[in-house]
Amino acid sequence: GSSGVTAEIAVGQGPKETNALSLELGGGRVDFRPVSQLLLLAPGRYRFVGASKGHLKGLRGLKWQIACLDERSRAIGETSPFLGGSVGWTAFSAEFEIAADCKAQILRLILDARSTSETFVSGTFAFADLRILRDVQ
Repeated sequence: GSSGVTAEIAVGQGPKETNALSLELGGGRVDFRPVSQLLLLAPGRYRFVGASKGHLKGLRGLKWQIACLDERSRAIGETSPFLGGSVGWTAFSAEFEIAADCKAQILRLILDARSTSETFVSGTFAFADLRILRDVQ
């Protein structure tokens, strides 16, 4: 659409022919609607892991965030921003902890922009092998 973003599942395009989430961001101002997934994780410590590749030009990058559903504005975990980029698949991870009162969570991919000038982003980025692992303490 006119959002300047195309998101699609690229079947077999990830490492070892797994599926990848492929994003294409157009030249102008990008109206990035978060890609999100509802989670129902039990309390405890977790790691969100995956692989990324691509290249973005812009002031700020994309970021995966995890938040409690009833307090979405406060991230309980997030990845470093994805900008610049890499030709090959690169692993990433983020640790987070689910409190007892956090019954449902939302995992979302956001454009880490705080002002209009920061929404000018172009390039392509892909994510694959996204998993949430329980940390055994």
